[in-house]
Amino acid sequence: ERLNVYDIVIKLFIISTYSLSNNIFWFSTMKNVLSFLGKKILVGLACLFFIFSATHLFSQATRTSVQSGNWSNQNTWDCSCVPTSADNAVIATGHTVTLLGSTNITGLTVQTNAVLNDNGQPNVITGNFTLNGTYTGSGNILLSGTATTIDGTGSISNTGTMTLTNNKTILSTASISKNSGNVALSAATTVTNNGTITVGSSITGVNATTSIWTNAANSTLNIGTVLLTTGVLNASASGNTINYYGSGAQTVKLPSLVSGLGTYHNLTVSGASTK
Repeated sequence: ERLNVYDIVIKLFIISTYSLSNNIFWFSTMKNVLSFLGKKILVGLACLFFIFSATHLFSQATRTSVQSGNWSNQNTWDCSCVPTSADNAVIATGHTVTLLGSTNITGLTVQTNAVLNDNGQPNVITGNFTLNGTYTGSGNILLSGTATTIDGTGSISNTGTMTLTNNKTILSTASISKNSGNVALSAATTVTNNGTITVGSSITGVNATTSIWTNAANSTLNIGTVLLTTGVLNASASGNTINYYGSGAQTVKLPSLVSGLGTYHNLTVSGASTK
């Protein structure tokens, strides 16, 4: 039976997509079709395959700064290009990169002694966020990825709101401070803190039952003003600590119930005024 070339092409692309995802080349499939594909058709298919493979493999890349400069300046980056929303961006040690407009990126890493200055521009991060340097400015930050991580030992001096959507995990190696500007939890968002987080302003929630902050075992949350007037606080895990350290009056949040009682594993208060 004569096979339709169009059907063959479609099947080969399906097979190549599956094979690429498992790092297996599909040469055995090519060998099986050599007997009935003409040389010209084979050459054409090979070209199509390599174009498709290159698009698949290089659609997401890591772009690292090679000098201080504006984000939108291609000379700032090792690729001599501007990172796209499909890329991961790395601000290398010693560099300051400044946004001139709103930015959308997959993953963002700010290395030790590096600075990302958002210059008042909004920044959307859909992948993992690692901060070992400084994130400064006043633009809003949106961490919108699903099941992504937050890590690093840096500081956020940015005064805008950092909004977290979907589930986020703060790794145990994290020790990050955001001294100004709120941290906002969207609805249907659970943030699991395994590290040490300091928020000088407030942590706010949108939904009373689905905006959730969970302090996991041995984690620490230092909160400077309001903690989840709306939302759920889980603070009973072994070894975890919630510290209300603000200089002004603070209301201690009633955490989720354990055996019918709102339960903190470790609760500390410091600073002046009434708690």
